[in-house]
Amino acid sequence: MISKKFVITTASVFAAMIVAAVVAILVFVDPWIESQIKDRLRSLEKDSLTITYKDLDIDLLSGSMILKDGSVEQHTDGQSNFRITVEKVNVSGFDIISYVFSNKIVLDRLEIDSPNIRYTLATRADSVANSHSGVQLPKIMIELIQLKDGVFSIVEVKDSVSAIVAEGKFKVTAGDLATDSTATRNYKYFDLQSLNIQASDVNYVMADSLHNMHIKSISYNLNEEAIRVDSLHIRSLYKKYELARVAGHELDWMDIYNPAVTVTGMRLASIAGGFYDIDNITIEGFDAVLFRDKRLPFPDKPDTKLLHQALADIPSPISINTIELKKANVEYQEHVAEGGEPGNVTFNNLYATFYNFTNVDSIAKSVKYTAHMDAQCNIMGNSLLKASFSFPLIASEQPYTVSGSLQEMDLTAFNPMLERVAFTSIEKGRLVDLDFDFHYNTEQANGKMNFSYEDLKINTISKATNSSKGAGQDIKSFIANLLILKKNNLKDKDDFRVGDIDFARHKKKSIFNYWWKSLLTGFRSSTGLSAPKQTDEED
Repeated sequence: MISKKFVITTASVFAAMIVAAVVAILVFVDPWIESQIKDRLRSLEKDSLTITYKDLDIDLLSGSMILKDGSVEQHTDGQSNFRITVEKVNVSGFDIISYVFSNKIVLDRLEIDSPNIRYTLATRADSVANSHSGVQLPKIMIELIQLKDGVFSIVEVKDSVSAIVAEGKFKVTAGDLATDSTATRNYKYFDLQSLNIQASDVNYVMADSLHNMHIKSISYNLNEEAIRVDSLHIRSLYKKYELARVAGHELDWMDIYNPAVTVTGMRLASIAGGFYDIDNITIEGFDAVLFRDKRLPFPDKPDTKLLHQALADIPSPISINTIELKKANVEYQEHVAEGGEPGNVTFNNLYATFYNFTNVDSIAKSVKYTAHMDAQCNIMGNSLLKASFSFPLIASEQPYTVSGSLQEMDLTAFNPMLERVAFTSIEKGRLVDLDFDFHYNTEQANGKMNFSYEDLKINTISKATNSSKGAGQDIKSFIANLLILKKNNLKDKDDFRVGDIDFARHKKKSIFNYWWKSLLTGFRSSTGLSAPKQTDEED
């Protein structure tokens, strides 16, 4: 039987050993670990990289560390640089055994308070997301990471003057992070079980320095594979008539608001590997007002690329299954030379779905190298316009195609645009129905239009007075209605005139200009009205 004295003696010895171990840790191991961590931080420094901190306190008994007023800064003359500062870094659950015997950093929790990230671009063309080859990461396992109350800014330096390109607030929560440069990981250099990134009050000045984008909030959730944007607003930094004058040429003034954008099926593993693989982008509630002052010269710009050309220029592989636009409203305004005020056209309750946006050959092959779009809206708050489009995904003999229809409507609804842009007013007329079908390539559009209407009468408008009144205008209107214009064009009549769509592309104009000008040739040939003389700069 074990004596009471033996038990007491044994317990006393063990207690003394524990006390000795604690003393040893406090006196010898704790300073050694602290020295090792400081040496590791110093080892990360290079000629262009500086790491500083005010204080580093390590308590191995509790497995905690606190770093205060830390900063990491990279500075190389003539190149893009960054600076990261933090008020405090809290570490808990530091596994001393793993660190000493396996050279592995194992933490329960890592909290970073008030990180401030500032990235300085040498030029706007530099990429913020440039990756570096040969990254060597230590073995790290962290159960929970939190970045709280963070701010970021991207600054462009031009002619020794700094200007903020983007700024905002952010917070990050990540779970079960594991890194090991020698092992295969899901996300190139690391594994991650959960990630939630939230940014708010984000401002971005666009590359032309004439437009600004503001986002109220944007979030990404790894498990949901989704990005959600709340309240995106793009607007010009100058008033309508000031913008083009500042630019020195025609330029779209815009005020675009979108309450919600959702991106789903965004696989981080693919993106970490350089492949932008996305299931769906939904843009809902889009509301836009666009204005162009065409009294200024047309800009000297590169040719506008068609879809297959634009896809070929994207440096990374990308695949988006569907892009949806829902409940959108668009108003386009235009002020032409000699016009008294801008004309406008509206597209309300616009829905559109684009399928198969990709430059990946295997995916493009599976959809016969063709993307599609279906769209519908109410034009001028009136009739339903429907259209379907096909787009070749690679350079080939396959043409682009457009087909569509417009339901019955009063043609005078188009006067807000026609009177102020084409100097023509529709006094009366009814669209019975309209359908069109044409194809196009990089050079030319050709097709047919069935424009069925009745009782059409027009008045010409004087550019000098912006009025249809006066003897001269009365004569022009009389001649147009009597000798040129086809008053009725009905499908059940023998004299029904099928419109010819025949338009040579202006390569520097937008794709919307190409579509509209192609359709315009069909309207003119259907009615008998010839195109007015235009300069190369006019739309």
